Amino acid sequence: MKQLIYQLTPTESTTQQVPTLKSRLLAILIAGGMEAVRATLSHPLVDIAIEMIKKLLEMK
Repeated sequence: MKQLIYQLTPTESTTQQVPTLKSRLLAILIAGGMEAVRATLSHPLVDIAIEMIKKLLEMK
């Protein structure tokens, strides 16, 4: 029983991985959404705005 509790107890490395996973998933969702907007609108000004938003998000 103690061994099972030990295995289920979150470790420091597990808790550090959660924000990394969360940020990766957010980046994937943002990238997919931006590409969808770019494909839907297909306009040079939209491309410029999307690149500006990407740089803004990278700065955070």
